[in-house]
Amino acid sequence: LACMQDGPMTFSEWEGSGADATSRVAVVVDDSRIMRRKIGVVLEQQGFEVIEADNGMNGLRALNPEDPPTVVFTDLRMRVMDGVEFITRIRAIEQYAKVPILMVTGECSPQLIKRGSAAGANGMLVKPFTDDTLHKVVMGILTRQADNSAA
Repeated sequence: LACMQDGPMTFSEWEGSGADATSRVAVVVDDSRIMRRKIGVVLEQQGFEVIEADNGMNGLRALNPEDPPTVVFTDLRMRVMDGVEFITRIRAIEQYAKVPILMVTGECSPQLIKRGSAAGANGMLVKPFTDDTLHKVVMGILTRQADNSAA
């Protein structure tokens, strides 16, 4: 797990999401409406249906265990339920074991990387970031998903 700040991002390995290759659904969980929309607009431009939630608890409520999303983006610091707890709970759902989860945070420290990785995050995107960086991250996820589906 590594932090990305407008440069190449390394992800932990995953086998691709549980979503079928034709559906593109992203869950974006952040207490900032502006950040949810920033991420959502870029994802929508890439053909994703975007489901938004303002905290981890509402993010869990928005999930459909029978139809996992292609990718999940979650903020770290939120009231009600933070990003680490949200990720931990998602990873406890069998159908979400292979869904890429990216933490979106304003900080990047070895401790945070360790917490995110232990919870099951596949990568970290550090705020602020450009739309181009987010686009590249999503394209990397889709490429890995396609490669793993073909294997």
